Amino acid sequence: MGRETKVILHPQPPYDLNKYIQALGDFTSDGVNVFKKADLLGQAYYQRVIKVGGKYTLFTAYQKTPADRPKIVIQFKPRVNKKELKEKLAWIFGLDESLKGFYQRAKKDPVLSKVTEQFYGMVPIRTATVFEMVITAITEQQISLAVAVKIRARLVKRFGESIKLNGEKYYAFPTPEKLAFLKPSELLKIGLSHQKVSYIIGFSKKVAVGEFDVEGLKKKSDKEVIEKLTQIKGLGVWTAEYVLARGLGRTDVFPADDLGVRTAIGKLYGTGKIVSAQEARKILVKWKPYRRYTTFYLLCAGRLNPVM
Repeated sequence: MGRETKVILHPQPPYDLNKYIQALGDFTSDGVNVFKKADLLGQAYYQRVIKVGGKYTLFTAYQKTPADRPKIVIQFKPRVNKKELKEKLAWIFGLDESLKGFYQRAKKDPVLSKVTEQFYGMVPIRTATVFEMVITAITEQQISLAVAVKIRARLVKRFGESIKLNGEKYYAFPTPEKLAFLKPSELLKIGLSHQKVSYIIGFSKKVAVGEFDVEGLKKKSDKEVIEKLTQIKGLGVWTAEYVLARGLGRTDVFPADDLGVRTAIGKLYGTGKIVSAQEARKILVKWKPYRRYTTFYLLCAGRLNPVM
């Protein structure tokens, strides 16, 4: 496999990868993403397999520096082209993002001022590809996140390419070409519904044959992304907004129809009850253009209950 290699990333401060790992470290792995919280035996890290120049590599990311002087260390193996690797990592870790404007606004809010203090420097990580995010969103439609993650882990281990290092297998997210030509029965076996099987195979085929340029969505406006995605069977507004926020890192988009989002907003900014999607949009108007950060921080606070 070759020796392990290292690169250094320099995000815009404040940036704290450890806070993100803290927020997601208790979740079961989806087969691709591994978040290891720090303990007495070692450093916290984030790990996954990505494809670089036609070759799969496993990278492990960790940060030992403070949020205001961020430096992310990336160790990867086997060796791949460093320039292309850094470009992909810059996308995943959101090196083009800055929290400063959001934090200035949050200081004036009694709820978010406490939450941002608790999670100072936490920037949401993006999926490696937009295709991965669309399939991820489909698996999470109308079921609990915990169940979706288990199903996705089966999807990855059954149909994703793998590399073997030190006797362990590590999996990459399945390619469009792999998912496009599966028999429906193969996807049904891992727990997906008939509808979701149809959506996944249908969308994957469009991408695999070049009918839909999913990675090209990075260059489209929010409105254009929603219009293009919602024209595809099985992809509604919730899916499109989820892809925009989590997959494309658009800072002013959030999935208003998401139950977790509506619950968090209702608890912290409403009457304590779940709000409607329309109410959620109305409540978060004041947080333009940072509604993605606002909802992400509220969701993390609600799950971990660090300050409430």
